Amino acid sequence: MRFRPPVWATLVTCLAVMLFGSLAWWQMQRGQEKVDIIARQGSRSDAVVDVARNGALPAHGRRVELRGRWMPAQEVLLDNKTHNKRIGVEVWTPLLLQASANVVLVNRGWIASPLRREQLPQTGDLPDQTVTLRGFWRSLPRAGLATDDGRCDSAQVSWPQRLNYPSHGLLECLYQRPVANGIVLLDPDAPSGFVREWTDLGIPPERHYGYAFQWAALMLTALILYLLLNFKRSSP
Repeated sequence: MRFRPPVWATLVTCLAVMLFGSLAWWQMQRGQEKVDIIARQGSRSDAVVDVARNGALPAHGRRVELRGRWMPAQEVLLDNKTHNKRIGVEVWTPLLLQASANVVLVNRGWIASPLRREQLPQTGDLPDQTVTLRGFWRSLPRAGLATDDGRCDSAQVSWPQRLNYPSHGLLECLYQRPVANGIVLLDPDAPSGFVREWTDLGIPPERHYGYAFQWAALMLTALILYLLLNFKRSSP
């Protein structure tokens, strides 16, 4: 038996293994994140983390408290989000933490988009004073494959920014100040918000794990085919 695969087959297989493996790992992470959210939202015994006082970032799904001032002129609109089969955006409003230069993005909920793409939804007025908020901490949403939605030119930034999967680096570039690497889901009963059905997780954890198994199976299949097709019986 000899093993002499062509270069192109090796390259294609490596790319397939990396792609399917990364997608499987991403689905596993998404499933675990939702398991953590369900566990924490079901337990109100957790102490609320004071983000302004505690410099460390909270665990995913942890209840948090923030004090600061809204920055409504610099909102991010998370694009292409649906609710009851309607297209809209999630409104991310920055909060400048009290006695700090740090910004925390607060997801105030879903709002329908106007019929015309060039029009922006009205996100309402916010109090021009120090406010205290509570909500759930979560990591920034991300696509299955690592992408950076949008390019940052801080000298030409216009607000609001309509984005899909902004990275932490992109957000810090846009705001030109420290931004917490995560987002707060505003409590459903808090004022100054829109549709906030945070208990509706969309795809349940079990389906994420199922998708992860499928991607892992494809990765393994690509590897097995590569080996089987390139092992050749030696001539007698």
